[in-house]
Amino acid sequence: MKLRRKIISLALAAAVGLSLAISAFAAVGDTGFSDVDAGSWYADAVGYVRDNGLMSGTSDTTFSPDDTMTRAMLATVLYRMAGSPAVSGTRSFLDVPAGAWYEDAALWAAQDGIISGYGSGLFGSNDPVTREQIAVILWRYAGSPSAADSQDFADEADISGWAAQAVDWARTNGIINGRAGNRFEPGISATRAEVATILSNYAQTEQEQPSGSEERNILVAYFSVPETDGADAVASASRVVENGQVMGNVEFIAQAIQEETGGDLFAIETVQTYPGTHEELLAFAAAEGEANARPELSTHLDDLDEYDVIFLGYPIWNADLPMPMYTFLDTYDLSGKTIIPFTAHGGSGFAGTIRTLAAEELGAQVESNGFSVSRNSVAGARDDVTAWVAELGYTQSQPQTPDQPDSAAGNSVLVAYFSQTGNTEEVAQLIAEQTGGDLAEIQRAEPYEDLQTEAQAEIDNGTQPEITVDVDSLDGYEVIFIGYPIWWDEAPAMISTFLASYDFDGKIVAPLCTSAYSLIDNSLHIFEEQIPNATLADGLTANSLSDVAHWVDEVLALQAA
Repeated sequence: MKLRRKIISLALAAAVGLSLAISAFAAVGDTGFSDVDAGSWYADAVGYVRDNGLMSGTSDTTFSPDDTMTRAMLATVLYRMAGSPAVSGTRSFLDVPAGAWYEDAALWAAQDGIISGYGSGLFGSNDPVTREQIAVILWRYAGSPSAADSQDFADEADISGWAAQAVDWARTNGIINGRAGNRFEPGISATRAEVATILSNYAQTEQEQPSGSEERNILVAYFSVPETDGADAVASASRVVENGQVMGNVEFIAQAIQEETGGDLFAIETVQTYPGTHEELLAFAAAEGEANARPELSTHLDDLDEYDVIFLGYPIWNADLPMPMYTFLDTYDLSGKTIIPFTAHGGSGFAGTIRTLAAEELGAQVESNGFSVSRNSVAGARDDVTAWVAELGYTQSQPQTPDQPDSAAGNSVLVAYFSQTGNTEEVAQLIAEQTGGDLAEIQRAEPYEDLQTEAQAEIDNGTQPEITVDVDSLDGYEVIFIGYPIWWDEAPAMISTFLASYDFDGKIVAPLCTSAYSLIDNSLHIFEEQIPNATLADGLTANSLSDVAHWVDEVLALQAA
């Protein structure tokens, strides 16, 4: 039996209360906005969104109906519709400033899988929303309900595959109608007037339908190859023995997820047999990668359309997805699905594979808060899997509010950072997401009273101020990223204290700075002087997100070398 995850369908009565019975859909005599004529086709909708606190004017007297709707605006509107629930967790988008008017809305929308970012830490706050995008976003907000094929638009062929089901749902329910000539015009930016009309149409649809529960089906799909490491081996770093059963690391995690969610289990298996030892396997996988091979699969799914949520598991081979995973992604259309990755690795975390999944499946919602665990810690990770699934809200019969899980135990990557303004913190969070590493903030024990005077004096005098950082030791960590701003062409003095406080011998240390004007070069001498027995990766001045992602992959490659 498949797990039918019970999701409370959207009930606008909870979001806008009894005001629906009072103000919704009443004809307006005076819209209250000088640029919204009472006789315009969108006047009633503007009155509705105004009276129910969903959209306000662009000024006290104007609504700007012809202006485009941005992603930040839409996230805020839907957040209000949901009742502005409390949010928790840290910001994961570099273009959502701390304290921004849409900060909570963006975090809520991302955590609930309603509006995903672009990858590389971008939410696209000021980008306009197209008509097909708003259909998909509202469809996700409604719980991704199934929809029969609707009457085709004249430009049906222009609608993206990942938006087709959402557009069918929106048209069938009278939420989004076509423009002149029965054209949907999917790539055209939606105006504020159109969005107001779409929202009021949606509210009316919800009024006419009794609230109930929406069923979500879960699939746990995985690719796993248990290595032998010799004919006499009982268990190795890539296999687990439990109750007499020998299984691969990823298979072990997949079974634990299946037990927690009650979802269906599917093994991605190939016709060919992979070599058994670690060295032979990596060499064989490297050859496959160089050839961009697509190994033939021996197992097949006939009912993928039944699933809404797919937990997708795989090992990390040569800092990439195994090539059979590319076969799987090429074979099946995962548009409209929520993909939740999990992996077992040798120290590389996800190694950028979450970004790869998002690029391969543009129509899917690929979650960034996957489960990543070192292959040496898999056997003891069952409790971590249980906690992670619970925090995501997919525990069988116990749906919970999604939240960001703590880092998985056994990480070999530490991302330590000092951040005065929040810029370095955001880059550090991005690196932790990419690597699956642990985050540790370096803080000055006593906050500065006069930042400029005190901080410069510390650097000039070589002072090492007392710090606080939630790391007892570096045991177990192989790679340590250290991020900081540049002050007077140097690293803040707290970084020197941090280097003096721990044993970095044999570690790979990767320095990173955030600076609009200065390069990292002048600050690197403290690493060479204080931790000479560490392997020092090339430092990076973070000028772009793509630079950061590529640099992180290069650092992790040092670990595999």
